[in-house]
Order: sequence, then C-alpha cells, then structure tokens
Amino acid sequence: MAEYSVLQRRGPAFDAAAFAGAVADLEFARARVPFFRREGRGHGPARIDGPDDWARVPLTRRADYRADFPRGVLARGRTLGEPGTLVRGSGGVGGDRVTTAVRAGLLAARRAVTLAAHPPLREAVLGGASGRSARYTAPECSGVECASPYTPVEQRTLADGTLVLPSTPDPLAAPDALLARAADELRAHAPAWLEADATALAFLLRRLAATGRDAAPPVGAIVLTHTPATRVARRRIAEHRGPAVVAEAVTMSEFGWLAVECPLGRTHLNNRSYFVEPLAGGGRPAAPGELAELVVTSVGDRLSPHIRYRTGDLYRVWDDPCPCGSDLPVCHFEGRSGTLLTVPGRPAPIGAREVDRAVGDCPELDAYQVSQHREDEVRVEYVPNVKDTRALEDGLVERLRALLGGRVRLTASAVRYLPAGPDGRLRPCVSDLPVRPLDQEDPA
Repeated sequence: MAEYSVLQRRGPAFDAAAFAGAVADLEFARARVPFFRREGRGHGPARIDGPDDWARVPLTRRADYRADFPRGVLARGRTLGEPGTLVRGSGGVGGDRVTTAVRAGLLAARRAVTLAAHPPLREAVLGGASGRSARYTAPECSGVECASPYTPVEQRTLADGTLVLPSTPDPLAAPDALLARAADELRAHAPAWLEADATALAFLLRRLAATGRDAAPPVGAIVLTHTPATRVARRRIAEHRGPAVVAEAVTMSEFGWLAVECPLGRTHLNNRSYFVEPLAGGGRPAAPGELAELVVTSVGDRLSPHIRYRTGDLYRVWDDPCPCGSDLPVCHFEGRSGTLLTVPGRPAPIGAREVDRAVGDCPELDAYQVSQHREDEVRVEYVPNVKDTRALEDGLVERLRALLGGRVRLTASAVRYLPAGPDGRLRPCVSDLPVRPLDQEDPA
C-alpha cells in the first residue's frame, strides 16, 4: 500500500487504502472468478502501479453480472448455499435488474463505515435492542421476489431478519386495510429501525392519521432510501416520526450502503469500504462538483467481487470538509439518467434536488412529479390537499420557471393521484432525455 500512499489524489473521493484494496480484488477476480478470466476481461495492464494503469481496466455493467450469474461471477469453489451468503435482487425492471450474492458480514461492515457520518443514526441502527429491521417500499424494490399482500410473513422475512412489510406494486394506491396491516406487522416485529421509500412512507403515515390511528412508527430510526426524499414527504414523516432519528441514505443491492446524510443534512460518500470513481466524459476523473457517474470497485469481497462497476447513478462529489466533522467526502446523489432535466440555456442538467428546492416545503402538497418529454417542454403534476389550488399552482409555476428559464414551456395541473413507475417508485423527476456524462466525449 505504500506505493499508492504518495500518489496525488485523482479527483474527489480518492482514498489510497481503498485503491490498494481494489487492486487486490482485481487480482483475486482475475485468478478466481470465471467471468474475469475470459477473453477480453484480462485486458488492461498486468500490473497496477497507479491510477493511470487502473484507468485501463475495463468497466463492467449490470448486464455482465446478470448474464453470468451465478456460476460466472462467483469465485471458484464458492456456492450460494454457504452460511452467511445473501442473494439479493435489485429494484428496477428489464435491463436495470440484477441479482447479487454477497456476504452478510461484509454488508454489515460497509454499513457501519457509512453510518460513521451520522453518529445518532449509527447508534439507533447498530445499538438497537432488537437488532432487527423492517422495510417498506414497492415489492419490486423490496428484495423479496413476490412481496405482495398475499405473501406470508415468513416468506417476507429476509435471511438477515429484515421484515418486508406488505405493499402493492403501486404503494400510493394501497387500500387502507393493507396500510393498517403493514402498521400492525411493524409493531409486532418491533424492529430497531425502518428502511422506507419516503413518498410511500409519507402516504402510509398520512392515511393512518386520517383513520385515527397512532401513525408514529415504533422504531429508533427511519432510513429513507430507494428514491430521493422530497421536502414534502419529509415534512409529513417529521410530523409523525415520534422520537425516531430520520436520515436519508443511498443503498444498492449490489453493495449495500454507499452514502448517508449527516446530522447537518449533507450526504457523505463511503470511500473506505469501496474504491469509488466519479467519472465524467471520456472516463476521466470528475472535477469537484462536476456531474459524474459513480463507478465502484469492491474491497475485500472474496465471493463475487465487482470491478469498476458502472452503477448508472449520477453524483457530484467535493473535497471540501463538512462542519459535521466526518472525513467521508461530501456528495450530492443526483439520481439516474432518466431523472434529470435537460433544458435549453442551462450549462448542466437539473437534478431532483434542485427541483425539490424550487418546489419547497409546501404544506398544501401531498406529492408531485416533474416530467420532461421534450427539451423545451416540462410538466408538473401535483396532488394538493386544499380545494382552492390557484395560489399553490401559481407559486409552483413561478418557482420552477425561475429554475428552468424562459426557453421552456412549463405546464402545471392538479391531480388526485400520481401513478408509480413500472418499478413501483414515484420519482419526483422523470425525463425521456438521457443524461450519461461518462458516455460523452471529453471536450478537453
């Protein structure tokens, strides 16, 4: 590792120890994993002496791991039935779906490192008396292949003890009886913490309160993940959270916890448990704050290592320290390619966070979605909780127009219901115009 410690940082989030660990995982994969021993995967330098050599190692994608699972991506001699092995399915549909095998102990270690950025959350999650967790999201995102309302509790309990609460493919269309059942199962399971999609959880709490039930989840912590948590959803959750610590995290089925919000509301990227590369045009390391795709390499994975794995997730990462005291780099998780807006006159795409800041914390709103189907047209649909929506809509349009500029035709309409996407998620921003910075030519 000494030979890497003197290297200059190659963009934000570079960590010398993680880089050395990634090189070790690459060497292991080349020796023990069939996929990496095949023709084409051995390309690149035989010896890695620094980041320049590393940049010549081929990137991998979900399709590579999906096509070769399990035999081609497991280390020789390993099986899915070994103790402590978890088999996890990702959310998404079609080409976004992938199945991953990972050690439970490795996931726990990664989570602990990530949680160091939020000590109160870490204490609630890792120090909870029961040690159990629960999950509330659409079945497609749950890690249970058929987590429908008709699946027995035993089949919705994962190998690590996580209870997946009953839901529907569209959580915002769940009937009150199913919502009450989810609340009853949560109380009976008595988990230390709850992992949830923010919009789905806000809807659950709102409906429980409307029917006169105690909506406060009986947990020490609520971790918001799966989709960006809007201010509208977070306000509703804050109204009913009780004493629970609430924070947002970025997780992936392939890796576990990647990033978490600190007590000051800034997101910190775990660059210790993985070697992370924010890559921009032409595969170059992104500059601080530049929009980039996150490429991740596992560290210490001797079951199914991931080497220069394209997550498809877009980030901005900085070197500046955070006043919270965490030494994990600060980042913004901007979402995936189809969740950013590209508008004329703007030098960079607009992410869901910017849109959410423009929308603001509107007490009159229950949910919203901003969609783009053409470069010069953007539409906002919103679910109000007031009868007279004129002032609400005028304010929304004014703030969004200030963000988008005058070259975009912006329309707004109140709706009673917003359908989730095919994967069961209601994203605050969707676009038909792809944003893939890593696939673009580097202008430099």
